[in-house]
Amino acid sequence: MSQSSLFSGWLIIFNIKPAIMKSKYLILIFLLTNIYCNAQDFCRVENGYAYFVDNKKAKGVDFKIRIPEHWTIKEGSRPNVVAIMQTEYMSFMIMIKEYYTFLSRNQSKEVYKSGFFENALVEELWERGFTVQDLKKEECTIDSYPAEKITYTCLCSLPNLESQTTIVHVEYFLFYEDYVIKMGGWVYGKEALEYICPENVRCEQIIESALANFNSIAHSLVFFDHYK
Repeated sequence: MSQSSLFSGWLIIFNIKPAIMKSKYLILIFLLTNIYCNAQDFCRVENGYAYFVDNKKAKGVDFKIRIPEHWTIKEGSRPNVVAIMQTEYMSFMIMIKEYYTFLSRNQSKEVYKSGFFENALVEELWERGFTVQDLKKEECTIDSYPAEKITYTCLCSLPNLESQTTIVHVEYFLFYEDYVIKMGGWVYGKEALEYICPENVRCEQIIESALANFNSIAHSLVFFDHYK
């Protein structure tokens, strides 16, 4: 499976041209938080967790995952996007795609060490005209399965803006049986937040809260079936 085919559809293209710059940011917020969303009864929410059982988009992967307080959850409209969680200025996506073979935990670790996801991510962003900055990756464990966490800042040139703006991303990649599970969150960078937020809001605090929430959501994932 090629890197480009694995990552196809995982990125959003910004191509909007409203007349007023502030309106542009508001429209961008709407697109980022709603482009994949479709309100349906697709999961069971109980005690702060979303339960996915026999969900077609999850492809037979049954799991539960925490929903932060004051966040909403909706079904993704694209075939592999299981769900979108969102709140103001930030969003978190869960995607499940088929992989061409089963990988053991040790084999998964070898893929992470090879830089496969890192290279594919940078290549895809570059092809779409985005510049990646401050990329950091680390191995982690999610519900006993080896996983890879990639944090980076995406530098974007938006129409009619004199300066570029940044969006902070955190991506989690996890092999489960013969599937790739990708979870990812984004939050506006300081430059964009300073423009769209009220004056009494601390932009750094929003980013710190977003990163903490992304990490908490990803590590709350629990599979109902485990392979050895």
